[in-house]
Amino acid sequence: AKQLRDRGYDVIAVNERDDLRGFADEGILAFAVQAGRVLMTENVADFVVLAQGEPDAKILFTSNKNYPRGAKATTG
Repeated sequence: AKQLRDRGYDVIAVNERDDLRGFADEGILAFAVQAGRVLMTENVADFVVLAQGEPDAKILFTSNKNYPRGAKATTG
């Protein structure tokens, strides 16, 4: 999240927020929808299913395998 914020993006990370840490996936999705935020996750299997029940969900799926966070060519 820090690298994206350093580039001017309005980003929060679940692990940086005490009020979100420990939430189940449903709670994280509900927070994102209520706050009007896009949820970025590698957890495709769970969030694809959850998104089917939430028409206002905006989810960006990513892959550390395809876009390694530590590589110079990626945001990391």
